[in-house]
Formats: sequence, structure tokens, C-alpha cells
Amino acid sequence: MKILIVAEKNDFRDLVELYLSGRYEIKTAENPVEALVVLEGKFFPDLIIIDNVMPFIDGMAIIGIIRRNEIYDNVKLMILCNHNGFEEKSEFLAAGADVCLTKPFRLAKLGWNIENILLEDKKTEISH
Repeated sequence: MKILIVAEKNDFRDLVELYLSGRYEIKTAENPVEALVVLEGKFFPDLIIIDNVMPFIDGMAIIGIIRRNEIYDNVKLMILCNHNGFEEKSEFLAAGADVCLTKPFRLAKLGWNIENILLEDKKTEISH
């Protein structure tokens, strides 16, 4: 399974990459523009983890860009948001995110969410 992590902060991005690297093929991007370059470079992730607060384009905008491209229809999107509010999470989910995870969080919770979202995708494959 392949995961693209899109987050501005090096320490956060590196920590998540280190935590996941033994189980998944990981690519990282510092911002949404760099993420799009990675995607255009023929890296087709199963999941993209997107930090909502980023330079140039926020999480909501990059979700829209990805969801408008049918090549990425089957890619799962996890947004890392700053507030635990129902309204914000509802907006991200309506825009096309599959999971909203509120920061701060424990790495184990991130891992659990990733396993569940990717497992759900495998269940769909099996049922077809």
C-alpha cells in the first residue's frame, strides 16, 4: 500500500513517515503544489494524508483538486484538521475527504484510522 503525506512542518511529516514506513510505501510533500508534482510523477497512492493548514492552498482546496481528477477516484483522503467541530468536519467530508482526524492525536490513533480506511477499501474489492 502507498501513502502520500502532505504537511508543511518537517518534524511532523518526518515523524509520521517514520511511524508508517515499515508498513507502507511512503512519499512526502511539503505543500500541495509539491504533492501535485509527486502525483503527476506516476506515484498512485492508496491514501493521501493532508494537513489542513498549509502554504499556498489549504486542505479544502487540495481535496477539490484531487477529487476533480478522475484518475484519483479510488484514492482515500484523510484530512488533519485543527478543530473538533462538527461543522468543519462535515465540510471536509462533503468536499470529498474520507476521514477527518483532529490534531493533536496519538500516532496509534492515526495508524488505526489508516488501517480502517484501507481495510474498508479491501472489503469493497472483495465484494465486487
